[in-house]
Amino acid sequence: MTICSRCMIDAGHGVDMDSFGICSYCRLIEGFPWIISRIGSSEDVLSQRLGLFQDQGKYDCIVGLSGGKDSSYIVYLLKTKYNARVLTFTLDNGFLTGYARDNIESIVRGFCVDHIWVRPEKDIQRRLYAVNLNKECWPCSACVHMGETSIWKLAYEHRVPFIISGRTPEQILRRPSRELMRQEDSLLFDNFSGYDRGRVLKMAVQTLQRIKLEKRWLFGDHEKPLQENISLYPTDNTIASDDFAPEYLAFFLYEKHDEIKMMETLERNTSWRNPEKKGLLSHLDCTAHDAAGYLYYRRHKVPFIGLEISALVRLNQMSKEQARGIYLDEIDSLSAYPEESINALASVSGISPHEIRMLPEKIRIKRYVKDRIKKIVGR
Repeated sequence: MTICSRCMIDAGHGVDMDSFGICSYCRLIEGFPWIISRIGSSEDVLSQRLGLFQDQGKYDCIVGLSGGKDSSYIVYLLKTKYNARVLTFTLDNGFLTGYARDNIESIVRGFCVDHIWVRPEKDIQRRLYAVNLNKECWPCSACVHMGETSIWKLAYEHRVPFIISGRTPEQILRRPSRELMRQEDSLLFDNFSGYDRGRVLKMAVQTLQRIKLEKRWLFGDHEKPLQENISLYPTDNTIASDDFAPEYLAFFLYEKHDEIKMMETLERNTSWRNPEKKGLLSHLDCTAHDAAGYLYYRRHKVPFIGLEISALVRLNQMSKEQARGIYLDEIDSLSAYPEESINALASVSGISPHEIRMLPEKIRIKRYVKDRIKKIVGR
């Protein structure tokens, strides 16, 4: 069987199925009901965290603001419900839509929050996207990398104790692992436990070390010549000694993530707008989103959205019937070549639209040849 009988994840995503047709992710999740039950119903934990340092520094937390529904809703609740002192920033990665820019401006102005634009050097951006496309056929890893290094750098520079992430439960648990559910320095354990300065310092060090490794992987031999021009990364001088480290908190582990309700709340109480009235799992803030989905589907033969849909089913946030409908609609939409989105990706990455279109097959052939050589050498 290639489809999990419980969550409908396709085996094409690399997940194992048992003899009953149930995937390893479902089996793992069912073993930790006390963790799953806390997701979206732990506002008291977040409130306690945000109150820890309110007599220190200028800000309680920093939030990445993309203008989409998730980040805008986070700022809305942090200001109206938690009375937090919020610093916001936006990574201008070359793919922000006009809709996103308008919403960023309206949220910043409406809640009078301090806001910083992070604009990486064009050659750095081009390098990051080109490497990710050629190695993974997936531009989103470059966005995640730039966003993560930016927010950690700003948190250290402004001595902000908490980094608030908009990662949703379905994103966190789309590929769950035993380490995530049980390890004491995992995101779930840390976010649901009481504040522990030693653990926070340890996790911050691990994150900064990982960012350095990613940087080395992305830039390779080009890292040293570019070093002086890379303002994107925190320096050793930026990072303080053991007296301070920010903690990474996933907002929607504490507050319920209900996309329809969130959009309705934002439109009712703020000047945020959803002009196309798109619903679940939509991403109107990024012009490269359709290109990324198209490339993933051509590379892996399954839609990326399938990972998040199956996670929603496992979390009892979506029925199998609803999931099936969204999944089939996504496959139907991916059959069309997203020319405008591919052109946007080409413009920022420096790779031609034709080359981008050929990448899935190029990478597939390269990996096939590599695997064949390994088998021959291993004989």
